[in-house]
Amino acid sequence: MPNQSEPAGAFEELVEKHGGALHRFALWLGATPELADDLVQETFLRAWRRPEAMAGVANPRSWLRQILHNAWIDTGRKSQHELDVEDVEKLWRADGYSADVSDDIASAESSELLAEALFRLPFAYRSVVLLHDMEGLTLGEIASELEIGEAAAKSRLRRGRMMLVTALAQAEEDSMVRYGGLGCYEARGLISAYIDRELDHERSAMLEEHLHDCPTCPSLYASVVRVQGALSSKRDPDSSIPSELAARIRNRLGASGAGTRA
Repeated sequence: MPNQSEPAGAFEELVEKHGGALHRFALWLGATPELADDLVQETFLRAWRRPEAMAGVANPRSWLRQILHNAWIDTGRKSQHELDVEDVEKLWRADGYSADVSDDIASAESSELLAEALFRLPFAYRSVVLLHDMEGLTLGEIASELEIGEAAAKSRLRRGRMMLVTALAQAEEDSMVRYGGLGCYEARGLISAYIDRELDHERSAMLEEHLHDCPTCPSLYASVVRVQGALSSKRDPDSSIPSELAARIRNRLGASGAGTRA
């Protein structure tokens, strides 16, 4: 274990150089911004505690990404709307099946749909598609990073791409119906800002028209309002952190900070 006189500059440089890429990767895996922050923090904490492993790493980003990958698995997060691999393969085997994805997929709105569609892929397939098609890794590199066979990596890439196209085509079809100039996905993304009065007059008017005409979004809007109100009713400005939790955090900071590794 390094002592306190060991310079932390090399590790800080590691954080500065790779932290942004890890955060982006976490978001595309399906993490919320808050969870992505936690995953990146946990990734570097785990790396900081393994100086002997870090010393022999030839590709720090790949090693850190593997740690983040495992940290995500540890969260146990799973989309309730994951596609079934075999069901999608049955669709693709049918001669009459077709899925037409917009050629404007790089636009901001379509990128949101792409992220949503990716989260419908089971994690084992999602991670391979992202590593290959977004991060640019070869199948051999993916196999090494995920500790799987290259044939398995190739199979997951093939199936993952099929599922992504199917999920994206379904998402685009769902968003084609527009009320007030907004698709449902876009409108639902504005609800929180509308409640907090952060939208300008034009966007507020569009959302209000959408909610007036859409058969599905009003109940979602009402539910968000009810949940927000229920949480607000629990607000206690005089509450304090439990002493046991405060002590645990102080111990964690003392163990992980101050130039030492736990």
